[in-house]
Amino acid sequence: RGEMINADSIHFPDSLKTKTLVKQRTIYGGGGIMPDIFVPFDTTSITPLHRTLSGSGILNRFSLEHVDANRKALIKAYPDPETYVANFTVGDDLMETLLAYARKENITFTEADSLSDKTLLKKQLKAYMARDLWKSAEFYRVMWTENEALIKGLEYLNAPKQYALKFEQD
Repeated sequence: RGEMINADSIHFPDSLKTKTLVKQRTIYGGGGIMPDIFVPFDTTSITPLHRTLSGSGILNRFSLEHVDANRKALIKAYPDPETYVANFTVGDDLMETLLAYARKENITFTEADSLSDKTLLKKQLKAYMARDLWKSAEFYRVMWTENEALIKGLEYLNAPKQYALKFEQD
């Protein structure tokens, strides 16, 4: 229905409308949460190749096997999660190895698929590897580094006056 992509796709019936007690801001009942700040969900990086590799578990299995085979070298180069997050990049050679692994697992994709934008795929592989090297929290540390909704939320949390001004104008 587009609620995550376009703010104008979100509609509430007037019967759910109410005002907060102190600031008299309009809010809506009915269960769930409607954020104060709308950040559209970017679907452009979710390519068919990404959906296939992620959904089939290939990406996860490849990460586990790659980390297990290269753990000592990875830990030597990136002794802690901070160093890893700041300095490790998934290069084209690792992506080619992933694609070869997928082909061996009978995942079919076109040349165009393999040339598509792999930004999210690379970030997710880096995140899985961080999790496999250390712990689950490191997966999220990698994935959230470029999360637009999180970044926008933190901007408002770190600037409460700006947040307050936004709602005085509404």
